[in-house]
Amino acid sequence: MIFHEIVQGLYKGSYVPGQRLVEADLTKKWNVSRGTVREALNRLSAEGIVTLSRHRGAAIRVLDRAEMLDILDVLELLIGMAARLAARRIGEGTNRDRFTETFVALQQFRDQPASFELIRARNRFYRTMAAIGGNRELQDILGRMHVHLVRVQLQALHDNLMPDRFEDYSRVGEAVLAGDARRAEIAARRHVRNTGAVLSRVGD
Repeated sequence: MIFHEIVQGLYKGSYVPGQRLVEADLTKKWNVSRGTVREALNRLSAEGIVTLSRHRGAAIRVLDRAEMLDILDVLELLIGMAARLAARRIGEGTNRDRFTETFVALQQFRDQPASFELIRARNRFYRTMAAIGGNRELQDILGRMHVHLVRVQLQALHDNLMPDRFEDYSRVGEAVLAGDARRAEIAARRHVRNTGAVLSRVGD
């Protein structure tokens, strides 16, 4: 519960990069034991969202611009691979139905304000795409990428800096459903590059 609440709080602005997370405050807020709080903080640390220090305690991790660009460079390759593999296997078993469900659910947010529900729909879209591709190592690596922090910190730099690119999602989804592996990979990699381009402009 605490893990998801803090991740959700990042997107809602109730938690921000650099903010300290005091164990005593968290135990009181959620009426749980210190052991439960420490377990959540350790999980957040393992996923790169929180840094733990013996003397300063826990704090939301702050990524510098170079770190964010490095993450996006790797993510471009991984998301591209996920899209390519999913397109190749879209016709197997229930893959088409599973992917269509998440694709349609994501598109329903096209004309709605940004929300945590949109974030969850977007994450399900990419998780399903990776799962359909069938490469477990890829799924594991994607699960450990620090995408939450990149998006949150970009958004914190400037309001409306990170609009959700539904045209990009459409291109990726349509290519996967068409079974066009090359087009799916190109569309997915372009989507991640668009985020990198935004970050590059911030520093100009």
